[in-house]
Amino acid sequence: MAATSIAAVIAVTILHSADESPEDRLLDILEQSGDVEVLDADDAMDELAASSAHPDWIPANDNALMAVR
Repeated sequence: MAATSIAAVIAVTILHSADESPEDRLLDILEQSGDVEVLDADDAMDELAASSAHPDWIPANDNALMAVR
């Protein structure tokens, strides 16, 4: 199994009690799954800088590759 760090912008509706923030509830749900570890943004950037991988700036979902000619 592989582990990959991603950054994502998502919109979600969270059911939460009045005494907790929706952000905290979302983090709890993600971490309780056992499959997700929420990273601090600074830690993730440090990890990225330390890796020897070079980013591929060509998007995997580039629609130009699907053009009909």
